Amino acid sequence: MGEKMGVVCELFHMRFLEHGVPEDAIGHIQATLVGDECSQEKLRNALLLNGLRVFEFLDSQTLSYENIGFIPWALLLWEREMLIAEDIASVRRTRSDLLMSGYSIVKDPEFVKKHKFIPVSIVSVKSKEVLKYAALESDIFKDAWTSLCEQDEQQNWICLCDEIEGAFPYVFH
Repeated sequence: MGEKMGVVCELFHMRFLEHGVPEDAIGHIQATLVGDECSQEKLRNALLLNGLRVFEFLDSQTLSYENIGFIPWALLLWEREMLIAEDIASVRRTRSDLLMSGYSIVKDPEFVKKHKFIPVSIVSVKSKEVLKYAALESDIFKDAWTSLCEQDEQQNWICLCDEIEGAFPYVFH
Protein backbone atom coordinates (compact mmCIF):
# COMPACT_ATOMS: atom_id res chain seq x y z
CA MET A 1 0.00 0.00 0.00
CA GLY A 2 1.17 3.50 -0.79
CA GLU A 3 1.99 6.21 1.71
CA LYS A 4 -0.59 8.68 0.42
CA MET A 5 -4.35 8.37 0.32
CA GLY A 6 -6.28 8.31 -2.93
CA VAL A 7 -7.57 11.45 -4.61
CA VAL A 8 -11.30 11.88 -4.02
CA CYS A 9 -13.82 13.98 -5.94
CA GLU A 10 -17.57 14.04 -5.62
CA LEU A 11 -19.59 12.92 -8.63
CA PHE A 12 -22.65 15.03 -9.16
CA HIS A 13 -25.43 13.34 -11.09
CA MET A 14 -28.10 15.30 -12.90
CA ARG A 15 -31.22 13.42 -13.97
CA PHE A 16 -32.89 14.35 -17.21
CA LEU A 17 -36.39 12.97 -17.16
CA GLU A 18 -38.15 13.01 -20.49
CA HIS A 19 -41.88 12.67 -21.05
CA GLY A 20 -42.82 9.03 -20.55
CA VAL A 21 -39.61 8.04 -18.71
CA PRO A 22 -40.37 6.68 -15.21
CA GLU A 23 -38.83 8.66 -12.36
CA ASP A 24 -36.85 5.65 -11.13
CA ALA A 25 -35.22 5.14 -14.54
CA ILE A 26 -31.45 4.98 -14.35
CA GLY A 27 -30.89 6.28 -17.88
CA HIS A 28 -30.79 9.94 -18.90
CA ILE A 29 -28.20 10.90 -16.30
CA GLN A 30 -25.21 13.18 -16.73
CA ALA A 31 -22.33 13.18 -14.24
CA THR A 32 -19.84 15.93 -13.53
CA LEU A 33 -16.96 16.24 -11.09
CA VAL A 34 -17.09 18.67 -8.21
CA GLY A 35 -14.40 19.38 -5.67
CA ASP A 36 -11.05 21.05 -5.51
CA GLU A 37 -9.21 21.80 -8.75
CA CYS A 38 -6.08 19.89 -7.71
CA SER A 39 -8.02 16.62 -7.30
CA GLN A 40 -9.91 17.17 -10.54
CA GLU A 41 -6.64 17.84 -12.36
CA LYS A 42 -5.08 14.60 -11.06
CA LEU A 43 -8.12 12.66 -12.27
CA ARG A 44 -8.01 14.42 -15.66
CA ASN A 45 -4.33 13.56 -16.04
CA ALA A 46 -4.87 9.90 -15.12
CA LEU A 47 -7.63 9.61 -17.70
CA LEU A 48 -5.59 11.41 -20.35
CA LEU A 49 -2.71 8.97 -19.78
CA ASN A 50 -5.18 6.31 -20.86
CA GLY A 51 -6.48 8.21 -23.87
CA LEU A 52 -9.73 9.37 -22.27
CA ARG A 53 -11.20 12.79 -21.53
CA VAL A 54 -13.22 13.31 -18.35
CA PHE A 55 -16.46 13.91 -20.25
CA GLU A 56 -15.95 10.80 -22.40
CA PHE A 57 -15.19 8.67 -19.35
CA LEU A 58 -18.10 9.94 -17.23
CA ASP A 59 -20.46 9.61 -20.18
CA SER A 60 -19.44 5.96 -20.67
CA GLN A 61 -20.01 5.27 -16.99
CA THR A 62 -23.45 6.85 -16.88
CA LEU A 63 -24.43 4.86 -19.98
CA SER A 64 -23.38 1.67 -18.19
CA TYR A 65 -25.61 2.32 -15.14
CA GLU A 66 -28.54 0.81 -17.01
CA ASN A 67 -26.53 -2.36 -17.68
CA ILE A 68 -25.19 -2.79 -14.16
CA GLY A 69 -28.52 -1.91 -12.55
CA PHE A 70 -27.31 0.71 -10.09
CA ILE A 71 -25.63 4.08 -9.77
CA PRO A 72 -22.39 3.35 -7.90
CA TRP A 73 -21.74 5.03 -4.57
CA ALA A 74 -18.09 5.07 -5.64
CA LEU A 75 -16.02 4.56 -8.76
CA LEU A 76 -12.51 3.41 -7.89
CA LEU A 77 -9.90 4.22 -10.53
CA TRP A 78 -6.26 3.31 -10.86
CA GLU A 79 -3.93 5.17 -13.18
CA ARG A 80 -2.77 1.98 -14.87
CA GLU A 81 -4.69 -1.09 -15.90
CA MET A 82 -3.70 -4.18 -13.94
CA LEU A 83 -4.12 -7.91 -14.18
CA ILE A 84 -6.12 -8.24 -10.94
CA ALA A 85 -9.47 -9.51 -12.24
CA GLU A 86 -9.05 -12.89 -10.52
CA ASP A 87 -8.22 -11.19 -7.21
CA ILE A 88 -11.34 -9.02 -7.42
CA ALA A 89 -13.47 -11.98 -8.51
CA SER A 90 -12.33 -13.91 -5.42
CA VAL A 91 -13.51 -11.01 -3.21
CA ARG A 92 -16.69 -10.47 -5.19
CA ARG A 93 -17.67 -14.13 -5.45
CA THR A 94 -21.34 -14.03 -6.51
CA ARG A 95 -21.95 -10.40 -5.57
CA SER A 96 -23.32 -8.12 -8.26
CA ASP A 97 -22.58 -4.91 -6.36
CA LEU A 98 -18.80 -4.81 -6.92
CA LEU A 99 -18.06 -4.70 -10.65
CA MET A 100 -14.83 -4.28 -12.57
CA SER A 101 -13.87 -2.79 -15.90
CA GLY A 102 -10.93 -1.03 -17.51
CA TYR A 103 -10.01 1.93 -19.68
CA SER A 104 -9.44 -0.45 -22.62
CA ILE A 105 -13.04 -1.63 -22.27
CA VAL A 106 -14.35 1.96 -22.14
CA LYS A 107 -12.53 2.67 -25.40
CA ASP A 108 -13.51 -0.66 -27.01
CA PRO A 109 -16.64 -2.36 -25.60
CA GLU A 110 -15.69 -5.55 -27.48
CA PHE A 111 -12.27 -5.75 -25.75
CA VAL A 112 -13.09 -8.68 -23.43
CA LYS A 113 -14.72 -10.67 -26.22
CA LYS A 114 -11.67 -10.12 -28.47
CA HIS A 115 -8.91 -10.65 -25.89
CA LYS A 116 -10.58 -12.99 -23.35
CA PHE A 117 -9.50 -11.11 -20.21
CA ILE A 118 -10.30 -7.97 -18.22
CA PRO A 119 -7.57 -5.38 -17.63
CA VAL A 120 -8.82 -3.73 -14.42
CA SER A 121 -8.57 -0.02 -13.73
CA ILE A 122 -12.19 0.77 -12.77
CA VAL A 123 -14.31 -0.76 -10.02
CA SER A 124 -17.94 0.25 -9.49
CA VAL A 125 -18.99 -0.06 -5.85
CA LYS A 126 -22.71 0.01 -5.11
CA SER A 127 -22.52 1.21 -1.49
CA LYS A 128 -20.27 2.18 1.37
CA GLU A 129 -21.03 -1.15 3.05
CA VAL A 130 -19.82 -3.03 -0.05
CA LEU A 131 -16.49 -1.15 -0.03
CA LYS A 132 -16.05 -1.83 3.68
CA TYR A 133 -16.63 -5.54 3.01
CA ALA A 134 -14.14 -5.53 0.12
CA ALA A 135 -11.48 -3.75 2.20
CA LEU A 136 -11.81 -6.39 4.93
CA GLU A 137 -11.44 -9.13 2.32
CA SER A 138 -8.50 -7.73 0.29
CA ASP A 139 -5.68 -5.20 0.48
CA ILE A 140 -6.64 -4.09 -3.05
CA PHE A 141 -9.45 -2.02 -1.53
CA LYS A 142 -7.81 -0.73 1.68
CA ASP A 143 -6.55 2.59 0.29
CA ALA A 144 -9.92 3.29 -1.30
CA TRP A 145 -11.69 2.52 1.98
CA THR A 146 -9.29 4.78 3.90
CA SER A 147 -10.01 7.59 1.43
CA LEU A 148 -13.78 7.10 1.32
CA CYS A 149 -14.80 5.72 4.73
CA GLU A 150 -15.87 9.12 6.07
CA GLN A 151 -17.62 10.29 2.90
CA ASP A 152 -21.38 10.81 2.78
CA GLU A 153 -23.40 7.76 1.72
CA GLN A 154 -25.98 9.98 0.05
CA GLN A 155 -23.46 11.33 -2.47
CA ASN A 156 -21.46 9.61 -5.17
CA TRP A 157 -17.66 9.56 -5.30
CA ILE A 158 -14.78 8.91 -7.62
CA CYS A 159 -11.46 7.88 -6.09
CA LEU A 160 -8.12 7.74 -7.87
CA CYS A 161 -6.40 5.03 -5.84
CA ASP A 162 -2.75 4.44 -5.13
CA GLU A 163 -0.92 1.87 -7.22
CA ILE A 164 -1.31 -1.66 -5.88
CA GLU A 165 1.98 -3.18 -4.79
CA GLY A 166 2.74 -6.44 -6.56
CA ALA A 167 -0.01 -6.06 -9.18
CA PHE A 168 1.06 -6.79 -12.72
CA PRO A 169 0.36 -3.84 -15.04
CA TYR A 170 -1.36 -4.51 -18.33
CA VAL A 171 0.37 -2.83 -21.24
CA PHE A 172 -1.39 -3.06 -24.59
CA HIS A 173 0.98 -3.89 -27.46
